[in-house]
Amino acid sequence: MEGSLSGAMFFWNVYASGATFADERVLKSTNGPCSEELYEAVRRNVGTVQGYTGTAEDALNAPTLLNHYAIWQSLEKLGLKRMNQIFWCAAIEGIRAKPKSLLYFPDGLLSFFVVSDVIYNNGYRQSWPSAKFYSNTIDEMFGGWALTVGTAIKIVTFLAAICTFWATLIASPERRGVVITVWVIVVYHAAVHVVFAAPHWRYALVIIPALVFLAALGVDSRRVGKQRV
Repeated sequence: MEGSLSGAMFFWNVYASGATFADERVLKSTNGPCSEELYEAVRRNVGTVQGYTGTAEDALNAPTLLNHYAIWQSLEKLGLKRMNQIFWCAAIEGIRAKPKSLLYFPDGLLSFFVVSDVIYNNGYRQSWPSAKFYSNTIDEMFGGWALTVGTAIKIVTFLAAICTFWATLIASPERRGVVITVWVIVVYHAAVHVVFAAPHWRYALVIIPALVFLAALGVDSRRVGKQRV
């Protein structure tokens, strides 16, 4: 996958989010040959990364976006294909060394559907920040809607869709096919962004229309079922 950034994004979640759950650094040169090669490349090239004033040890030991950028730019000198391979391999070596780092995935799915604002960019958890947190990038009124009303709609419809899932399954073959298809799409969307995106909450609000549809279909299916009884 020449030029793919999948490895870099997967590595970032293990390197930063995974460390939160492992309670220590996941990235270590002793994890395996890929991790050792990553360490050597950063130590050799970090001084040439434009705009970065930290050391190789800063980049390797402190999971921040800036340090990830330094690692990324250091490995790019090996070629995009090799960089992607090393990121994937080093992340997997980190998971093998610290299996608890994988807890970021189920926690990420929970936050994707329920919390929306869990941020691990600097190796710590920050839930439900105020709209002012985003005041430098988006309008406060819109930010307040996205973080409160939008999230409230998402949570209510998600719970309604879950609670009426069985009623929809048994309502009719047509509804069964539709609800399974839409749920597969929603869960796939969530899983991909939890694995590869950070912070993944940015992609949660786009599933609101699907959750509203599932909730409405479920409520109607339950109503129809009661009428039959």
